Amino acid sequence: MPLGGFIDNLKEKNQDQDNSYGRNDNQDSHNLNQQGDGLPNNQEQQGQVTGNPQQQQQQSFNQQAQDYSQQAQDYSQQGHNLGQQAQDLGKQAQDLGQHAQNLGQQGQQNY
Repeated sequence: MPLGGFIDNLKEKNQDQDNSYGRNDNQDSHNLNQQGDGLPNNQEQQGQVTGNPQQQQQQSFNQQAQDYSQQAQDYSQQGHNLGQQAQDLGKQAQDLGQHAQNLGQQGQQNY
């Protein structure tokens, strides 16, 4: 599964888990919920001590995905750099070959 589909799948699972708690998941937070404000509990503006574990896990997965994406970019850049080095070495080999040919011709002329 491509990485984008994997992340979308995680988001969907996370949303399903959030919805399964209903309105009861934050009722023990000292009435800090603004009931009737239209916000689901996981978006309430409140001083709740413990965060939503699914949301924290989702953020962790998102961070991992970003890290892997950055690694892929780094490897791609390294590959590009190695390709450039290979081209440079090839050019040097060509130059050395040309130099050897020139020396060989000079040797024949001097002979």
